[in-house]
Amino acid sequence: QQTGVEIQRHSRSNGELKQQHEVLLSTLLLEQQLHSTATNQH
Repeated sequence: QQTGVEIQRHSRSNGELKQQHEVLLSTLLLEQQLHSTATNQH
């Protein structure tokens, strides 16, 4: 049986992972946009 502290720690780590994932996704999208605009200009 989990204690409240363990549950809090687990949910917090999940939130951090989700945040990192969103940052990675947005970075990838930005790079794709930059790449597509660069190729369109040439």
